[in-house]
This record gives sequence, structure tokens and C-alpha cells, in this order.
Amino acid sequence: MVLKHIGVASAARITGIVTAALGLIVAVLYLPILTLLSLFDGSGESFGMTMGFAFLIIFPILYGLMGFLIGAFYAWLYNIVAERFGGLEMEFEDAG
Repeated sequence: MVLKHIGVASAARITGIVTAALGLIVAVLYLPILTLLSLFDGSGESFGMTMGFAFLIIFPILYGLMGFLIGAFYAWLYNIVAERFGGLEMEFEDAG
């Protein structure tokens, strides 16, 4: 089987959702780091916590938006290249 076309909207949507989830994971990892850093720089723990919780909102949105745009661009570009040079060859077998 050969994959000849990728739906640009569906690829963008899936890539956006996956990278938004990745952004949430990154934000969760940054939360304790920002809290610890704020204790040492004199700005107070509340600043680090505030920034950490802001990252819980900002990172998934930014990652998701960038993933959506990159996924759309990649699918669009794949369709152009696949039309000219052929698509990805894939081999499947029945699981049963």
C-alpha cells in the first residue's frame, strides 16, 4: 500500500493536540523548578508559583498552536512531494 495523500486539516488537528499535551507535561515539569528558583532570587515563592501556574496555561496553548501549524505545513508539503515522487510505502498484516 502507498500513502498518497494526507488530510491537511486532520494532520494539523492531531499534531496540535499531541503537542499541546506535550506542552502541559513541560509546564508541569517547570512548576517546581520555577518555585525553587523564586526562593533563591528573592522574588518570593508566590511569584514562582504564579509563573508556574501561568505556564500550565501558556505552554499547552503555544505548543498546540505551533504543532497545529507545523502539522498542517508538513501534510501540505508531503502531499506535494508524494504527488511528484510517490508516497510512503507501507506494509500491513492482519493481527488475527
